Amino acid sequence: MLGPETDDLTHAVAPAIAEGGELAVGPLVMSPDGRAVTWHGQAVGLTPREFRVLETLVRNRERIISRRQLEQILYGLDETIDSNAVEVHIHHLRRKLARGVIQTVRGAGYRIRLEAGVG
Repeated sequence: MLGPETDDLTHAVAPAIAEGGELAVGPLVMSPDGRAVTWHGQAVGLTPREFRVLETLVRNRERIISRRQLEQILYGLDETIDSNAVEVHIHHLRRKLARGVIQTVRGAGYRIRLEAGVG
């Protein structure tokens, strides 16, 4: 069971909802139903966990999301989590999208940094 803090994150309002329920922020478009992502119109292949991290950051665009919050969203209580698992997912997302898309806020967590001209 996820805590109330995590429940708030999973039900946050999307920053921009495009036609068909897609999440759109700058050059990034996500289709949560189809688990599809495009970056500048090009399809990007993500693992299910990478998709979940990105979706959480996009839906909570105005917030800093802690590593602990992402762990709670990504892994069940029964799963063993490597100490750097979230950092690895963030690293892969940065490689697949662009380095400046996800900002690390030292000591606090991560946030999405997308404006219309980024990337």
